[in-house]
Amino acid sequence: MNDYFQYVHNLKGVSQFERFKPATRDAILSILLRQLEDYNTLERTILKVANKDVLNYIAEHLDLKTLHQHIVLSTDASSYVDEVDFNNVQAIVNLKRVNYTQHINKLFRAVNTLLPDNGIYIGRAETYGDRKNLIFKQAGRHLGQMLWYFDFILNRVVPRLRPFEKLYDQITKGQFHAISITEILGRLVYCGFEIIDYRKSMD
Repeated sequence: MNDYFQYVHNLKGVSQFERFKPATRDAILSILLRQLEDYNTLERTILKVANKDVLNYIAEHLDLKTLHQHIVLSTDASSYVDEVDFNNVQAIVNLKRVNYTQHINKLFRAVNTLLPDNGIYIGRAETYGDRKNLIFKQAGRHLGQMLWYFDFILNRVVPRLRPFEKLYDQITKGQFHAISITEILGRLVYCGFEIIDYRKSMD
């Protein structure tokens, strides 16, 4: 359980956090945990950090009203639990884009460990295409092309050059991964998941 929360909020592997005593680490972690009062609060929280399309997609795969006490919901700022029995978690919904996770595979493995065999994990990601479209939309075609090329080199090529890998992670905290949908799905399968469905560009 703690591994999941630490990886999703980029605490695990941060040297200063690892140096703290267990009680201090637990106290820091507790700040990131929130309570969801009921099903309506779960729904409102999803709408607040995402949109109606995302909520509808989640509802296609999970009966939120029935399962809300067996779902762990994570966002950029917090993880929400409602007296969840962590021996009976049925689903994990992570609305924090996986690009902003420092150790993606370790997060996926922690999720897989926490879920039962028939459990469901729903996550989000910003793919190459999403990032490129955003850059072009904000900067225009010509400037956007240069910025996209620079972003690709900095956040896709450099992190995969062994001499720069650790330095890149220290500077960015792993928050700017450039990733393709193929890589995301491949990582999930590698970490023990079966892909049921995915959908592009809901927001």
